[in-house]
Amino acid sequence: MKDILITVAVFLLVVLAAIVVFNTRGTDTMDWEAIKMDFDVKEDSFSYEVADSEFNGIYQNMVKNTPTYCMVGKNLDGTYRIYFVKKVGIKSVVLRVDSLVVDSNGSASFQNNEGANLVSTFTNGGRQVVIKGAAYSVGDSSIAGTYNRVKNIRRFAMSEFNI
Repeated sequence: MKDILITVAVFLLVVLAAIVVFNTRGTDTMDWEAIKMDFDVKEDSFSYEVADSEFNGIYQNMVKNTPTYCMVGKNLDGTYRIYFVKKVGIKSVVLRVDSLVVDSNGSASFQNNEGANLVSTFTNGGRQVVIKGAAYSVGDSSIAGTYNRVKNIRRFAMSEFNI
């Protein structure tokens, strides 16, 4: 008899809990349009003409064990375009510099996405690029380093990036 009373009491508690849950449920629905999530990961695409220069090419960071590259190409107006690319499954551009002015010593200064000042110096006849923080600057450890040329480019495009 005791087991029957316990079973009835548990049944009544379950029914009471179901009634409370049913009566207190909310009417809000998830607005999936307000949540902007793009799961379609694409590689960057771009294509620019390059003028002849000894610096045109794709350079790989040799100091770190990271898949970081920089692509350098001379614009038709005499300035340089340099994109820092990380290759982890897909190739993604982490920093774009479109109008870099290189002085006669092969040096140029620019800023990263956070505004830190960096200096690029082309050495060894354009076969190497050294990226470091400018004087009195915090720099950028994710792209700083010594990059060696691994490939010349005919066009400043991600399609040239077959490494």
